Amino acid sequence: MTIGEPLAPATTGPNNLCRELPEGIVRLETTVLQHPSHLAAKAMIGGLHRRARSRALGIHREIPSSATLVLGNARVGKSWALEDYMGDYPSLSWRDGVPTGALPPGVDHSLQDADYRPVVTASVPSNVDLRSFVSAILMAFGYVTRDYWDSAKIIQMIDYYAREFKTDIVFIDEGHNLLNSCDVNDAMDLLGFLKELINRVGCHFVIAGLPILEKLFTIDAQILGRTSGSITIRPYLWGTKNETILFIKLLKQFERLIGLPRSSGFETHDIARRIYIASYGGRIGLIRRLLSEAGQRAIDAGEECISKERLAEAYQLLSLRSSDDDVEGTPNFLDEQSMLEDAASAGASSNPLDCAATELPRIWQELMGRVERERKELEKLLQPRSRRTRLRPDYS
Repeated sequence: MTIGEPLAPATTGPNNLCRELPEGIVRLETTVLQHPSHLAAKAMIGGLHRRARSRALGIHREIPSSATLVLGNARVGKSWALEDYMGDYPSLSWRDGVPTGALPPGVDHSLQDADYRPVVTASVPSNVDLRSFVSAILMAFGYVTRDYWDSAKIIQMIDYYAREFKTDIVFIDEGHNLLNSCDVNDAMDLLGFLKELINRVGCHFVIAGLPILEKLFTIDAQILGRTSGSITIRPYLWGTKNETILFIKLLKQFERLIGLPRSSGFETHDIARRIYIASYGGRIGLIRRLLSEAGQRAIDAGEECISKERLAEAYQLLSLRSSDDDVEGTPNFLDEQSMLEDAASAGASSNPLDCAATELPRIWQELMGRVERERKELEKLLQPRSRRTRLRPDYS
């Protein structure tokens, strides 16, 4: 296949829309693989949760609330770690006269009065200001912010609902969106609110986002002092023996989930390193998307394995250069249109899954150059701009 020529069409048509997705593709897209970075993130969250539960049960009331940062580049599995942990601690409610589950030992709570929600999750909106940020947190509890509430009132209400639902941890995803206002003053207002939130609300906070988020927290020594550390979820490092082996094992796990009858050769050095490069250094979310599209095409065509040609087609279609995790206003890491335009003019050597082996080092350098440019654009967001905050803090 040559980049720029039309892709082989996937199965389309009205009748095809009613077909169920292949079980293997559903497994691939929904199964959380417990790889080392994922487990390390869950373990760190678990340590914070233990402190929160100990405080809530009155065993160690003197333990202060704090925040933990879960950092990582786009598509490395930050949100998966949060969702997987949350799944281990489901919410409980009173339904049709009976509870939906048993309360954990030591939790004194009546489900007839309120749901039990040990972990709740919110997401920082892409076009963030202070009001939208606080509204997102309150909405995580199922309630809306009144227009006439100031920050102190909102914090009071968040604390009230956290106590009513016996909430131990609040997950805040997409934390890097705090940078999207392009205004350091706005960001300081947001951090000031977050500082008061941690101080006054009787639960702990886990904030996930791109690595640049950690730099934002160093702006204010007080908010930095209220963080209990951070963990960075990173892909495997190709070229080191142990991590290369782990990466290949990860590919084989994905292949087993798809369940095709013949091996696709993901364990071979050539295919494994091509997938590693195509996924911007083994980012698990990008690998999952690539294999899902390639696997779907192989299954629809009645093939017994995922060929390198199918992988190349999937890469071209998905244009692995952006992510839902990216900050709005920065270069689009996976902009499909621009990728296809670049690919059409650059020829087959632009695709790491359909190029000569000698081209791989150059393609890798080009991809990493894009990542570095994106990082620099993110840092520009810390430059002062005009103030646009629509809700001023009032902590009096």
